[in-house]
Amino acid sequence: MTDLALDVRTIPVQVRTESDIASDAVVFLPFAEPPGAHGLLGRMNDPDRFVPTRTGESIRLLAKRTIRTLSVGFELPEITELSDLGAKAVHLRIHLSEGVLVEGSVAILLPELRERPLDFLNQAEPFFALSTPEGTIVVNKDWVDFVEPAEKP
Repeated sequence: MTDLALDVRTIPVQVRTESDIASDAVVFLPFAEPPGAHGLLGRMNDPDRFVPTRTGESIRLLAKRTIRTLSVGFELPEITELSDLGAKAVHLRIHLSEGVLVEGSVAILLPELRERPLDFLNQAEPFFALSTPEGTIVVNKDWVDFVEPAEKP
């Protein structure tokens, strides 16, 4: 079943799905420079319903709706680009379903007077990135119960 993954670039992630069991995987991404829309966040927000992954030796097409979070041990290039463009960093505490809690900063780059966390979370894209001291967590909005402001550690 190796012909299911046609993309040529990979990124190691820790995936948490609806069962909230973390598993290590590799996500296949299209090769493009600069990454931008072709990075992990772009891949998760594209209209495709499935994302090609590899877990161990198995290639799987993982349904995006089942993904609660994806974590990587570094800041995604897409986030760095937003910061370079003057995005506003807002620290939030995200309460996910079944009591899961994640905390970090989101990079908000929206028109003036529309740059509140509410405006950011109400955008159409189903996933957003949260920067943490350990790296980046890509969060599926469908798994968010509520969000509250948090102090930077």
